[in-house]
Amino acid sequence: MSNQLLGNFQKLNISDGVEQSSSHARSESKSPGNKQRSTPMKLDPPTQNTHELQFYGFPVNREWLKAVGRRKMKPEYRPFADDLCFSAYALQLFCFYTRIDTLTYKYVRNPGDAPPNCVTPDNEVLIVSLCDNLRDGFRNLPPQRNVDRLQEILKAGPPRWWVDAEWDAFEKPE
Repeated sequence: MSNQLLGNFQKLNISDGVEQSSSHARSESKSPGNKQRSTPMKLDPPTQNTHELQFYGFPVNREWLKAVGRRKMKPEYRPFADDLCFSAYALQLFCFYTRIDTLTYKYVRNPGDAPPNCVTPDNEVLIVSLCDNLRDGFRNLPPQRNVDRLQEILKAGPPRWWVDAEWDAFEKPE
């Protein structure tokens, strides 16, 4: 037993925290067997309401979001959390599990065909947004497989463009 332990210690390689040459890491990522990981999803800008701010995403139910956050949060933190904390924690989990760091919640206009359980009393729809239709919104699009993973987690239909709920407030003076 002690000879086996001695052999394991001899094989142990301890790093001093300084990275070795990065050429090895580069050669691994360019190997023919590895697929390119950062190819962004293909997304066309919206064709309707192009003069308005729009978000691309999935409709979600507020109660379901809170339930996900409550269920996944460590029990010792739950007494200190409110509904907003649970929803925020759910969004953090979605970002972690999908590796999409641009996810946000947005309230958008109900076009009339939104899932009824996602419509708020103000007739708005809460969505998990991937990007917007502004120029910078297309800069960091996630890979399609990450979007597919999010769709699977949310148990939703395909993402689509939604018009921002507050956009008219800036366009039409009252």
